Amino acid sequence: FRGYLLNRLGGVTDSRVAAIVISSLLFGAWHFINSGSIVTVIVTATIGAILAIFKTYVKNCSIVSVAIAHGFYDGSLAFLSWLLL
Repeated sequence: FRGYLLNRLGGVTDSRVAAIVISSLLFGAWHFINSGSIVTVIVTATIGAILAIFKTYVKNCSIVSVAIAHGFYDGSLAFLSWLLL
């Protein structure tokens, strides 16, 4: 979903920065449906922007590597929640 959206927006806007910002905001907004929290939207959009920057600007960074990084992030949050709660 994110990779497709980032690539399509990059072609439509002719700006990598605009594609990153728009796709990250949409990524954050999508998570609002699950949580109902604006804080979650901000954090998710920020993480989405960081991952999109890596995908866009780091040589040989693929969607697979970004998906793995996302999984590690989610896994570490789940582990910390289990550990602290």
